[in-house]
Amino acid sequence: WNDLKYPHFYKHREQIRALFWRASEVDMTHDVKQFPALTAQEQDAYLKIIGLLATLDGPQTDIAHRISAYTTDPSVKSIMATIADQESEHNHSYAYVLSSVTDWQGQVESFDTGRKDPVLMERNERIIEVYNDFALQPSIKNVLRAMVYTALLEGLFFYSGFAFFYNLARNNKMVGTSTMVSYINRDELQHGRFISELFRATLAEHPKYNSEEFIEWVYDQFQHSVAQETRW
Repeated sequence: WNDLKYPHFYKHREQIRALFWRASEVDMTHDVKQFPALTAQEQDAYLKIIGLLATLDGPQTDIAHRISAYTTDPSVKSIMATIADQESEHNHSYAYVLSSVTDWQGQVESFDTGRKDPVLMERNERIIEVYNDFALQPSIKNVLRAMVYTALLEGLFFYSGFAFFYNLARNNKMVGTSTMVSYINRDELQHGRFISELFRATLAEHPKYNSEEFIEWVYDQFQHSVAQETRW
């Protein structure tokens, strides 16, 4: 840690590690009482968006491990290990939240949203494609592409889901869930920030990939993702 190629990575490590929390720390007592009083539309959106977030967060623990295994920088390995642990806790938190407000069947149906909802399945097609390409064929090109989608996940995709729960809380509804989401949101902001630094460092070390073709691909992914997010 005293001889890093990218010394500012140490600051990222300290910031990310400082965010430790556990799902069980959040009191869901009031949410348990309030959930039955939500409108049918609010309940449906609540369960579907929790399912969406779980669908997105599920692969994040795995992709963090894969990036860690691919890098040759031990500081990156350490940071990605912390990120993987936090992503695992995020998944635990979604299960914790759902078990507080619905029965087992309701939990299963919520988590199955990503496998059954046609709009959501189409929305996630490119994520699946890019992550699987890196898993099956690790390369500089594929890890750069995976980092682009990690940034999209932890920025655009997650935040639009979080916004629903913030809106509920603004109306004094499901404040416990909103508190949980705020912890996850805080983590994801740090993860996204580090991934963007790692992306830039990787491009700097491999400048041939910083091509017009790749730049166009990145912009296309953001435009496509916004369109899919709007549909969803």
